[in-house]
Amino acid sequence: MEVGFNLRYSTEIGCEAIKNQVQAILNKYGIEYEINWHLSGEPYLTTETELIDIVVASVAEETGVTPNVPPLAELQTVVLSLLRRSSS
Repeated sequence: MEVGFNLRYSTEIGCEAIKNQVQAILNKYGIEYEINWHLSGEPYLTTETELIDIVVASVAEETGVTPNVPPLAELQTVVLSLLRRSSS
């Protein structure tokens, strides 16, 4: 059997930790497997708001409604809090 899937990770948990968890689960159930890992990119937290500003301006231009986007630092705090909660 061949299975393909996509795992996402964040700056809070790296690819090695995910690999270890996946292998631990497979080993726990005695599953014979061969895994070919492919890392397409490292996660990051943006510190610039240029992309957010462009998206907000585009939405406003197309819809006439300007999205209310919290400051970047607040967004990062919320995201990190949710990630910590989901990993515990």
